[in-house]
Amino acid sequence: MSGSSAEQHYNRREQFTKRKRAELRTYALRKYNNAVKRTLINTYAKRGDTVWDNACGKGGDVLKWRDKAVKRVYFSDIAEQSVRTCNERYKELAEPKYAAQFVVCDMTEATPFAMAAAVDAAYQMDVVSCQFALHYAFGTPKNAERALWNVSKALKVGGFFIGTVPDAERIAAFKSNSICAVEFNKKKGTPPNAYLFTLEDAVDKCEEYLVPLNVLDTTAESLGLKRRQWLPFSAVTTQGADKLSPEELEVANLYRAFVFEKIR
Repeated sequence: MSGSSAEQHYNRREQFTKRKRAELRTYALRKYNNAVKRTLINTYAKRGDTVWDNACGKGGDVLKWRDKAVKRVYFSDIAEQSVRTCNERYKELAEPKYAAQFVVCDMTEATPFAMAAAVDAAYQMDVVSCQFALHYAFGTPKNAERALWNVSKALKVGGFFIGTVPDAERIAAFKSNSICAVEFNKKKGTPPNAYLFTLEDAVDKCEEYLVPLNVLDTTAESLGLKRRQWLPFSAVTTQGADKLSPEELEVANLYRAFVFEKIR
């Protein structure tokens, strides 16, 4: 998916009310995904940290950062409407809350946070979080490298890059079920690792890209990022897993949680 296509896709996404979300067939999966993200944040972020919520979407983690008592969060996403909604969620937070900045930008281009940190260590982050989005950068090797360059430049040495991403091997072997479908894109001119992903009430034939673990590791290591964790969601937390339907469990098992440390 090109940057403009991703932007259009997520700008069109419906914003569900709490009542509407509770009625969705994927409600338990959404709650479980949130439990996984919360566990990652609670494990690797600490009080007083400066954070970059990269591909923040509509602000699903706004409250999680406040609960962790971080000092400042920089929110960015390619979709302007998502950033606007994220900002609105932040404004609704009760005090005390962290300082925040909101920017519309593409993770595969030079981001303002990375550029600032590259020239002044005072702008470097303790944590960069990228949830359910890094795979969009893997349409080309150049985009993948730029996305990880941004992360590396933004982080302090000893800082953590945390997130969630589809497991390439599991996506390739997945057989569609009643709430989720994977269709490999054979159209001329599409990247060889492209596939169309559908998840009920979330995405509809969205072009995504396989992220082979060896490619992720090699690219990250060349930029000073060393992988520390690559875990199935069940190894991160089981909170809420018992509420998943068999179909939701299949979808949850498609993903992995990752942790990289900036080592140089």
